[in-house]
Amino acid sequence: MAELVEGMALHAFEGKAPFSDETLGKIEALRAVYGLDLTVADSHGLTEDPQ
Repeated sequence: MAELVEGMALHAFEGKAPFSDETLGKIEALRAVYGLDLTVADSHGLTEDPQ
């Protein structure tokens, strides 16, 4: 999992998309199936539930 995050961060630092168009299509399909509507703008307001 750490390698995935590292790869995404390194791509972002260089202004490049970490995913191909095909992968982005699959991500959009999963977002639709699971009703995920969060965007990068939401990331600053997310909090974790204390356990």
